[in-house]
Amino acid sequence: MCCWCKKPVSFPPVLKYLEMELRNTGNRERLAYYHPHWTRNTAPLLDELGAVIDHVASGSGTEMLLCYTIDGVGRYLPSGISESAP
Repeated sequence: MCCWCKKPVSFPPVLKYLEMELRNTGNRERLAYYHPHWTRNTAPLLDELGAVIDHVASGSGTEMLLCYTIDGVGRYLPSGISESAP
């Protein structure tokens, strides 16, 4: 789940292997599950729900890093907003 919008996310390798499995079954249609550049016209689902892991220092003096899962939209949020992440 995205820590900002609570939408489900998918890690890119999952969509890559899903497309590979469909190809292995003989499907020769144009598929748009995966593209290495996550472009909207070649992999719209990955562009929308592709998960990335982001981190932010906790600021507690121990420099502990907190990791968050973010969807495709969250990748473009200003970096300062991550300090108030759940």
